[in-house]
Amino acid sequence: MPRAMPRTNEITPLRRFLQQAIMWIVLAAAIGAATLVSANVNKLGEPRKFGELSLRLPQSWEEEGDDDDSAAIVLTERGDSPFSRALAVRYDAPSFALDLLFGSTWRRVRQEKVELQDGAAADVMVRKRSLEREYGRGVSELEVLAVVQPPGKGRPVIISIKQLSYGGSQRDAEMNMKLMKRILETVRFGGEDQIGPG
Repeated sequence: MPRAMPRTNEITPLRRFLQQAIMWIVLAAAIGAATLVSANVNKLGEPRKFGELSLRLPQSWEEEGDDDDSAAIVLTERGDSPFSRALAVRYDAPSFALDLLFGSTWRRVRQEKVELQDGAAADVMVRKRSLEREYGRGVSELEVLAVVQPPGKGRPVIISIKQLSYGGSQRDAEMNMKLMKRILETVRFGGEDQIGPG
């Protein structure tokens, strides 16, 4: 009787170990690449002046609008995705205060006070609203707002980060809150009433 040949489609313990090792290496490389990209996207640039304060904003984000407009700085993440974030720095306006007080479709998710340099503070709020009618189930708009009140009687400045979110709104809110706190750590007071070069 002929001897049975081993089946070639059997997975040996060595082969199984090698497959799992390769899978773990690919996973680690993907996580490392994502971490590197995330760190570069949120890397803060040189200080920028806005009114009485200077602050550092993400350097790889693209500036929108007219360079001569000193009423606001508007930046967006690179890319054409509808889920890209937008960051705005502007002066407080009465219409904005009314929107916060009687805030239509927005729902507050979280609010806290952040201490700044020079004895100032910022009120930071995360708010969200559903956009299921416009975009479909699970889509919402997140906004992280910081209202920075300069020492003395200076005009309040609003820093906001907006983003559409699908499903993972809590993760996105945490990521944007972390970026906002890093920006707020760089806020310094005293300066000219203009936006300086980035």
